[in-house]
Amino acid sequence: MQFLANENFPGDAVAALRGRGHDVAWIRVDAPGIADPEVLARAQANPADDEAIRRLTDNFFDAFRQGGGQGVAAYLRQSGSIEEDVLRRLERRAQAVERNPMIGRPDSYVVVNETEIPHAPRYRTLYALTHHDSRPVAWRLRFYKKVTGVWVFTDVQWEEQFVEDFLRLSELEFLAYRKTLEQEPPRR
Repeated sequence: MQFLANENFPGDAVAALRGRGHDVAWIRVDAPGIADPEVLARAQANPADDEAIRRLTDNFFDAFRQGGGQGVAAYLRQSGSIEEDVLRRLERRAQAVERNPMIGRPDSYVVVNETEIPHAPRYRTLYALTHHDSRPVAWRLRFYKKVTGVWVFTDVQWEEQFVEDFLRLSELEFLAYRKTLEQEPPRR
C-alpha cells in the first residue's frame, strides 16, 4: 500500500510502515517546506491515472503518425475515449491539417507540459509538440476521468502557425492574441 506522510508525521511511524512493506513517501525528506495545497496534490496524485493519460496520448499520436487524421478518428471511435460530437469536430480539423503539404504526418512527439485544475484531479490538460518534416505543431489535449474511472478526451486543439505562443499563453490570451494578429494589416 502507498502512503504519504506529512512533515510532522513521526519518523518511527514512517519506519514501522516501511518495515511492514508499505511504500511511504515522507514530505520531511522528499519535499521539506512545501505548502499544504502541494502536499494535498501529492496525496491525490495517482500513478495509475498518469499511466492512463500517457497511454491515451501515446495511442493518439501513434494513430496520427500511422494513419493521419482518419487513423486518429478510427482509434478514438474504436476505443470509446471521446464523445461523438468532439470526434466529429476533430475529424474535420484533422483532415485540413493532413492536406496541408507543409505539415503532413508527424514522426514523433514530446510532452511539453501537463496541468491539472487544483483540487480537481479528474480534469487534466496536456501540451505537446509533434515533429513534422517542415515544422512542429503544438497540441492541447484535454482529459476527463469519468465516474467509472475511465479517462477520455474532452477536447483536442492544435496550432501550426504560432506554436510557441500557443504553448506559452493561456487559452484566452492566445485567442485574443491570434485575433489581433489576424486583424492587423500586413506590414510593408
